[in-house]
Amino acid sequence: MKRWTTFAALVFALHFAWEMMQAKWFESMQGLPLSRATLTCARASFGDLVITALAFTLAALVGGGAKWPTSRRVLVAAAVFIATGIAITAGYERFALGRGMWRYDDTMPILFGIGALPLLQWLLLPLIEVMLFRLIDKRASGGPAAVVACIG
Repeated sequence: MKRWTTFAALVFALHFAWEMMQAKWFESMQGLPLSRATLTCARASFGDLVITALAFTLAALVGGGAKWPTSRRVLVAAAVFIATGIAITAGYERFALGRGMWRYDDTMPILFGIGALPLLQWLLLPLIEVMLFRLIDKRASGGPAAVVACIG
């Protein structure tokens, strides 16, 4: 259970950092007090954690179980993980933009009517999350020596 809590905390932290970084490309975030912007990004990061859980679960169905990042079928499952995250994000971005929940700044690069940064978030961060999962699992399984072996 501890490894899942650690993994979830790291996933949240990664997405929170990304959300804070990309805030300046959202017109609706500009001019907000830091406390309000932080809460908005924290709420978005919890949503990202839910997306991660859904995408991770689908990848587990393809990859043969919850420890798919450590399996031999990691490439196929990782592709499902990333594709699911991108698909959910693209759908939610379209929904939120249509409802006026947020607006992009003119400087936001756009792909297919969706901000490039939210899409890039779901291309890059899942790869980092898979590596973190592998590292956490090795540490939980074999102690500090396994972490050194995993890194080096």
